[in-house]
Amino acid sequence: TMPIYEEKLICPLSVRFTQDHIRPVFQDKRRLEDTIKEITTRPGTGDYDLILDTPFPTIEVLRWYQYDADFLEEPKNHWFSLDNRRLYCLQKVAASLWPKRVACTVELLYAARGGLKRKDDSTTVGRSVAIGHSGKQLFDRWDWRQAVAEHPFSTFELEAAVRRRVIDDDDKESIEDLQDAPAPLSMLELFFQGKDLDDTNAAEKATTAPSSKDSTDQTTSP
Repeated sequence: TMPIYEEKLICPLSVRFTQDHIRPVFQDKRRLEDTIKEITTRPGTGDYDLILDTPFPTIEVLRWYQYDADFLEEPKNHWFSLDNRRLYCLQKVAASLWPKRVACTVELLYAARGGLKRKDDSTTVGRSVAIGHSGKQLFDRWDWRQAVAEHPFSTFELEAAVRRRVIDDDDKESIEDLQDAPAPLSMLELFFQGKDLDDTNAAEKATTAPSSKDSTDQTTSP
């Protein structure tokens, strides 16, 4: 039987939002900004400098087409995620580490789930996402392109090269084109990296907790 998804590495800046706005908290009331501080990094592999380790479940990603009413880009498919709040957290960390090329492990879906069309209401083709407790209480809009523009670069050529590498992931049309996700670190490897095993066990338990993952499955909880 054909698998439902494959675990792959992708730059979170290459993944787009499906919702036009997100709430600043998860369903369990944890603040997104507090969760961002819990994301750590480890050495990258292949084309990536760093890989993100998160306290929440892996995001789901799929290839999707969304009509661009503003005609800012040529019509094409892009990588999108329904896990908008977790994607925001990943993008914030990746942008803070610019110009390093950062990857995260994702579950690449072979087919869209039933709720995608109902939940896909982005007005920017997923390039940015507004933040607020409701559509009438928005206080910020996140766009990683604006965020990295504020970072100092050593050379113009470096900035152009890093942006090109982000676009490279966006241009990859199939799951097979993306790099395979590495196996999780063993306890021995975590020990030699100096990680606290108690903290690691707590993070693993967090990935099975329903609060964060289930909240992004709710169409009424962006």
